Amino acid sequence: MVVFDVLHHIFEDSRNLRFTSRWRELVDFMRLLHAGLVPGGGVLIQETEPVGLRQLATRMGWLKGSVDYSTKQSWRVWAGAASKAGFEMKKRTTYVPFALRRLRPLFCGLPGLYTVSDRSVITLRKPLRE
Repeated sequence: MVVFDVLHHIFEDSRNLRFTSRWRELVDFMRLLHAGLVPGGGVLIQETEPVGLRQLATRMGWLKGSVDYSTKQSWRVWAGAASKAGFEMKKRTTYVPFALRRLRPLFCGLPGLYTVSDRSVITLRKPLRE
């Protein structure tokens, strides 16, 4: 299952969702995804991060754009809700644009988030046994 740039539209908030009334709603949403998978099934979530070089450049006025990074959640929020819903987190990486795919090993972690990308990718799995 692929959840590509969707969650931040459903759960738009400048506060950390863990400390809002929407946290339960997010966990319930993750439970719906969990219930729709067979054991061993996976979910790939890609979301824009609230911090990084692009976000800083936008806030400073060096880059123009319409993205409001203040309403984005950290990958840790999405992964935390997924864990509460019963998912195992397999991997977190930084999205690396296709044009830079040969340099993916260099940019797949925090260096990528602070240079070439503003997005995290989380790979989740429904356990084989619960």
